[in-house]
Amino acid sequence: MAADPAVPVPLSGPLGRRVSRHRQRIKAIAASYGAGPVRVFGSVARGSERADSDIDLLLDLPERKGTTPGEAGQASAPEGVSPRGRWRG
Repeated sequence: MAADPAVPVPLSGPLGRRVSRHRQRIKAIAASYGAGPVRVFGSVARGSERADSDIDLLLDLPERKGTTPGEAGQASAPEGVSPRGRWRG
């Protein structure tokens, strides 16, 4: 049986704990862009992150007419997120 994506799963590594601490802020930023649920994937979700790991987030964004994939996010990324989508916070 697959886990319910709406139910938060404990993240065990240092970066996972950082995501957990900032969960409400991450959700609020995503919601301000009309995004659906925020999902963590990759090494942080598996608990196998390393010192050089990044945090992979998956968001469902509403379709924007007149933009190419990725362009909409680059044009209006929140403070602390670079145009390539890397969080510097």
